[in-house]
Amino acid sequence: MRLKLRVFGVPLHPLLVHFPIVFWLVVPVLDIAALFAGPEPWWTLAKGATILGIAIGAASIAAGLLEYLQPSLAGIDLKLAARHGITTTLAWCIFTTKAVLAALLPLAGWSMIACLALDLIGSALLVQGVYLGTRQVYQQLEEELRRTREPRDPRAHCMVSCSNAPVGLRPRRRVLQLQKVLRQHQPLS
Repeated sequence: MRLKLRVFGVPLHPLLVHFPIVFWLVVPVLDIAALFAGPEPWWTLAKGATILGIAIGAASIAAGLLEYLQPSLAGIDLKLAARHGITTTLAWCIFTTKAVLAALLPLAGWSMIACLALDLIGSALLVQGVYLGTRQVYQQLEEELRRTREPRDPRAHCMVSCSNAPVGLRPRRRVLQLQKVLRQHQPLS
């Protein structure tokens, strides 16, 4: 049974992934602002963005995993999808670790630098995961376009699809279609 992971007709995983991407890419900027301009309000904003990214990221990872486990996805490169999933899950783990450390460590310059280092590592993994996910989407779109694109010359389409079988084995309907197309495209004498 195929799960319908859609909200308002939009697939759930691509709908959710944009939020943690934005939240987590802004966190290092907020941490740098907290280091240079003082902790408040930047440190609080950075912690909030990290936590929101973790929550929505968990839902996004779950939706992506469910899509990955469905065998009916045509044109999906499973190795690329696995690399995308592993990379983004590692980024999620790094940001989760950062959120736990930010909650446990005292607010000091060294703890903010340690959290910034984790944010930069998480952001680097996230950018790599975004690249892999984008590459996967474009490969799927190219595959879908290849499957749906029809040849421009109708005679070429009929000849390719009908001429491979011996005359006695051709389906009668296909032969009639070929004859009709050939009659339409014959030059007038």
